[in-house]
Amino acid sequence: PAVPVLFGMTDRMKGAEMMKTVARNVFTTNWGARILREDSPLFRPTGYHYGSVWPLFTGWASLAEYQCGRPAQGYSHLMNNLVVYRNWGLGFVEEVLNGSEYKPSGVCAHQCWSETMVVQPAIDGMLGLTVNAPGNELTLAPQLPPQWDSLRVTGIRVGNQLVSFSFRRNKGTVVWEFTSSVSEPLKIRFSPALPAGTKIGILTIGGQKITSAAFTSPDAVTLHTEFILTGNAVLALECQGGIGVVPSVTDPKPGDPPEGLRVISSAWKEGFYQVETEAPAGSSAMLDIWSESRLIAEDATFISAWSGVQRFRVDFEPAGQKYTVRTV
Repeated sequence: PAVPVLFGMTDRMKGAEMMKTVARNVFTTNWGARILREDSPLFRPTGYHYGSVWPLFTGWASLAEYQCGRPAQGYSHLMNNLVVYRNWGLGFVEEVLNGSEYKPSGVCAHQCWSETMVVQPAIDGMLGLTVNAPGNELTLAPQLPPQWDSLRVTGIRVGNQLVSFSFRRNKGTVVWEFTSSVSEPLKIRFSPALPAGTKIGILTIGGQKITSAAFTSPDAVTLHTEFILTGNAVLALECQGGIGVVPSVTDPKPGDPPEGLRVISSAWKEGFYQVETEAPAGSSAMLDIWSESRLIAEDATFISAWSGVQRFRVDFEPAGQKYTVRTV
């Protein structure tokens, strides 16, 4: 079901709602997304199409999540694929993994389509990169993890040009810099997503104010502007505040079970930030939130803070079912 969302064939809001189910423990393990949910009567963890975890399908899920504005879940699934190279066929990514225990399903240890699903979600999803060489246009719509304060991307080819892009954040200012290997004009369509609740100020390019638009949703503030790049351009945005859930990244070891903390959704509304989480009933898990301000949480206990990230312990009470949902 993630593929129609990825290709934009569904309503964006309905697609995002459907992808919440994929983010839950019934579908998502600590090493990727199952093809079939674990509570299905057809589920078999070793079944090729009946409950195993394919990095290919996990990558499609990641791309779909970026497509419908769910970057925390998209990044988690991207990283599920990346860490597989540390085990078994070292440096490679398996074709199929068991759906109930972290181990291969014995199909192919070196599968190219699995390995591409580390790279493609990062480029097409996280960076939102689209190149139109005949039209001499470059589109970037980055949805970066909120705790990142810098990034550099090089070698983006558009026709005979190589474009570099960097990002850095200081308190009160976000700066993006674009550099081209040649001085020929190149149209840039730029739509970065900023953390929810960010207050947008003036956007400048080379110190001169430029036209832009900002679109607010419950989980992000998206800026949009267009400009012509001729060699080098520095965009600076005055902004304040913002809050975002840090994507959950697991590092399973061979033989580990599939259950863990899942971030189902997050939303900013009227000065409050809500994060819907899920974990095994009777367990506790650490939830990380990025914010420039000191946070006070309900239904969670503050543990520590560093570099804008604040860690909270969330307790999932015992229940008559396998998993408990908790909104913080």
